Amino acid sequence: MAFQIYNVGGASEILLLDPRVGDDISIAFLTDLHLSPGPERAGPRYSGAVEWWDQVFGRPVGMVQRLLDEIARVGVDLVVFGGDNLDFFDAEVAAQVREMCTQRQLRPCFVFGNHDFEAT
Repeated sequence: MAFQIYNVGGASEILLLDPRVGDDISIAFLTDLHLSPGPERAGPRYSGAVEWWDQVFGRPVGMVQRLLDEIARVGVDLVVFGGDNLDFFDAEVAAQVREMCTQRQLRPCFVFGNHDFEAT
């Protein structure tokens, strides 16, 4: 079983040997995306933070679409969203993330963080 870890500095590889795993499996792990419907729907508690996040990252949902396109091109077996996928709970944004995976024929698995359940 081999892992590639991508970060700002490039890619590195970790090899793990486990006799229980017969075939290679590839997993993309995404975490702390903090996606939101935008500052206009964030409410007073989150609007400032969401506006800052959108300015710094240029509306992260667009970046996630490009990232999922790349993951689909590579052909991973499973995409694990590791928590704080949303900046605060918004049903439309949650459905959009799932739909982006469906459109690309990706198999997502969601682990939830505290932000995924917070309400405005």
